[in-house]
This record gives sequence, C-alpha cells and structure tokens, in this order.
Amino acid sequence: MQSDTFLNDTDSEDEEYSSDSSGDLPKNNNIGQFYKFPKSEITDDRFIDQSSKEEYFKVRNELFSKPIVKARLCINSSNYRLTTDFNSSNYVAKFEEVKSVIGITLKRSSVRVPQYNINKTNNKIYYTVGSTEYTATINPGYYFVEELAGAFKAGVTESLSVTWSDNSHKLTCTYFPSNGTIVANKNGMIFKLQHQNGSSSTTISWGKNNITKGAARLLGFHIEEKSSVSHYSDSIPDFSQHHVDLVIPEIPDMACKRSINLNGSGNNIIDRIPLRNPTGEYNYYEPENFSVNYFTPIKLSSLTIQLYADNNELFDSQNTDNTFEFEITILVGTGL
Repeated sequence: MQSDTFLNDTDSEDEEYSSDSSGDLPKNNNIGQFYKFPKSEITDDRFIDQSSKEEYFKVRNELFSKPIVKARLCINSSNYRLTTDFNSSNYVAKFEEVKSVIGITLKRSSVRVPQYNINKTNNKIYYTVGSTEYTATINPGYYFVEELAGAFKAGVTESLSVTWSDNSHKLTCTYFPSNGTIVANKNGMIFKLQHQNGSSSTTISWGKNNITKGAARLLGFHIEEKSSVSHYSDSIPDFSQHHVDLVIPEIPDMACKRSINLNGSGNNIIDRIPLRNPTGEYNYYEPENFSVNYFTPIKLSSLTIQLYADNNELFDSQNTDNTFEFEITILVGTGL
C-alpha cells in the first residue's frame, strides 16, 4: 500500500512523473505542511489552583531537575598528616565517593612561600675538571647574594655553607654588586665561578637535571655546558620563588593545562599558582578564569595533591600545610 497519494500535473493516468537533474522530488499530499509543538496552548495552561504550569516547570527545571549540579571539595593537608614521612607536596586526600564527576576547577588555594630561597630543588652544581666530575651542594637556607658567595669560601655560618664532593677541587665564588664593567661585556650584579687554583679549566653542567637548572637560574647562568677558567653569570641572579604547579593525576588530561619544560616534557596541571608574597608568608590565590573542560563521567573518592616547583621538581615547602577548594561538576541521573 502506497503511503503518499501523488498529485500529477495532468489528468492522464498514463503520464509518469520524471525527475530532471535538479533533484526535484515527487509532489504529494504533504506539500506545504509544517508541524510545530503547540507552545501557545501550554503557555496559558494552569493547575486546578490556577497556578501556571509553565512557571512550575521552569522553577522545577532550574532548581530541582538540573542536568548538572555543582559541589565544593575543601582539602586541608593538615587533616592527612598522619605519618612521619608525610609530604605536603605529594599526598592523597580521601573522602566519601562522588559519582558522575564531569568537571573540576580550582576556586581557592593557600600555599606557603618557602622560608628558604635555596632548597632541595636548586642547590646542586655539577662541574668537571679534567675528566672527573665533582659536585657542590649548597646547604638549604635563606641567603643573600653576598652570603652565598661567602658560603663557597668557608661558610658564613654553620648553616649557610657548601659541601664538596672533593675538597681538593672546590670552586671559588665572587659576587660583583655594582654595575661597573668587570671584564669585557660583563657588568656587575653577577657571580664569578672558577676552580680554587685559579688556572684550571672547568666545565659546569647546568643542564644536567632539574636541580642544576634551578641552580643556574639562582646564580644567573644560561642552561648550557661551558668550559672555561672563569665563569661569569649571563644575567642577574634570581633568588625569587616564581610559582607552583598543582597536579592531580586522577583528573583526565582534557580538563588540565599542559606545562612545557625546556626539553619539551611537562605535567598536566590543574592550575599554576603564582607565589607573589614574601618568603615565609602564606600565598592566597583565587583564579580569575573559571572555564570548565568537561570529561567523561568518573568516580572520585580521593585526590592526589602534587605540587611542583617551576623547574619541575617536587615543591620544597619545608613540609608546611596547604589548603585547596575545588568546584566539581556532577552529571545528574547516571548510575556511574
């Protein structure tokens, strides 16, 4: 049985419909028909008590039948400090399971700026004399530039000192505070490093690892391997703390930012937290951009909080506490 009744242009039953290359379709009894949902009829529909059904459904959908809901997770590292080996830059925060999570954003954070400007992320120098490699390890602490230069000699104090892998092959360190010319093309506010005998050529491997890269920035050197009797800073030394990257491995990559390091590698981060406050003070941060990248629904019962310094080493916070407030987006009506 044919579902459509054809309306031919003539009364002839023998004449067949033919289509040209324009793609015309046969005419039928549905020509000109367009069906719409009768919105106008429902708009004025009312319950027995004369309250508007349209208003009721609007309130219900906005407040009680949302496709997604948002909730807050507040994490304080002090609540998870249960063992002696606890590290506030790498710990697991556990909580009651939350299902169907499709988004997460950082709303607020509180991270203490380290009291030490030289710490475990920037305190090693590798250098080669002849064919033998040696190390200089700066004891973590708070240094001024003159104190650091003095620590290479004998140590300003017992705490501000340098430990050598071989005391017969130490490096001397001199800081030039003024802007006057030191040598050709070199002005002041730089460090000078050389072998203690003043004549041996040394090769300093600033790019050996993340820690030596941190030491290079600290002392003002470019991350490259140079052989010379005297090594002068390429730029003004940088003793500041720049930022800390928040990494949570449980969160899918598509909801994260990508930090790019010198060698092209990096971490998938939730956010980059700038450290604007002075050393030793707590840094409070509230992101200005709250855009959410949604992902396939997942279950969350814990978050691994990892903090990385700007040279991609675990942040040396001297194990001080931190807090984070997250907003999570939950997809309603799924069983996941």
